Amino acid sequence: MKINYLGYATIEQKVSFNIKGMMGAGGNRPPAANGSGISAMAGQVDKDLGNIRLAASSQLLKEVTIQGEASQVTLALDKKVYRVDKDNVAAGGSAEDALKNVPSLNVDLDGNLTLRNAAPQLFVDGRPTPLSLDQIPADAIESVEVITNPSAKYDASGGTAGIVNIVLKKNRRVGYNGSVRTGVDMRGRVNLGADINVRDGKINSFLSGNFNQRRSLSSGETDRRNLFGIPLTNVFQVSDAANNGFFAMGRGGLDWFISNRNTLTFTASYNRGQFQSDDDLNILTDTLLNPVTRGSSFRNSDNTRNFQNLGSQLLFKHLFPKKARN
Repeated sequence: MKINYLGYATIEQKVSFNIKGMMGAGGNRPPAANGSGISAMAGQVDKDLGNIRLAASSQLLKEVTIQGEASQVTLALDKKVYRVDKDNVAAGGSAEDALKNVPSLNVDLDGNLTLRNAAPQLFVDGRPTPLSLDQIPADAIESVEVITNPSAKYDASGGTAGIVNIVLKKNRRVGYNGSVRTGVDMRGRVNLGADINVRDGKINSFLSGNFNQRRSLSSGETDRRNLFGIPLTNVFQVSDAANNGFFAMGRGGLDWFISNRNTLTFTASYNRGQFQSDDDLNILTDTLLNPVTRGSSFRNSDNTRNFQNLGSQLLFKHLFPKKARN
């Protein structure tokens, strides 16, 4: 017999009913079994095992933590929301790296964003922005909203492609909260980031900063044979390019929770960055027929791009009451 129950130790013990003794030798039923023998056998099966005590089997737990993860994709009436703050692939990069993993969005090698084969309008926190994708750190992005059919509350210049709204991180939990992150890529470039927020009563203050270094290398070869012209020529080109740079972003602000329906928010942000590219091109030209002549040339291109942006916002949010809700 085996007895188990949730929260108690399992008990196992042998139980004998002595049915074999009630049967004759070789299993034959004795003469008395026609009457009282059957009653006797039934009495042997019905057996009182007495009181059985189960010992409690419990383990004292220090704490129980319940964690809930939001869905990676959320569908709304007029938009699709994609969470990118948990995307470790884009960590340490720019918004280009983050948006490459968002379905229905395409980012080419030059950082151009397309939606439905057209260029959408780029928003940051629900407002048009002059920033490009390479000027926004991926670590500062919480989610990306893809709005294919903008409603009347958005600017009508969104066009047929729609709007891509980048929502930046902002914590509103009570107390002191913060995080620090750092990393290094395979080319020795570092990325740093930190976030902190303090909420006490009706005031919430937040501050975040990110710094990222970038280095990209590219090379290419072109072999061109001209089949027309005198003399016929063969042109062979070898190119090597290196792009070095950095971009930084600082953001801070205050939330004033006037009531459970009214919130006044002030935010300010500063972006700074620089990208330098160095492109070397070797060109070798020779003729295919006699007399054989050969020419060689070298071209070096240096470009520097600097950007700086300072912006602020003053926002007021009001939640209108709904039926059957306070």
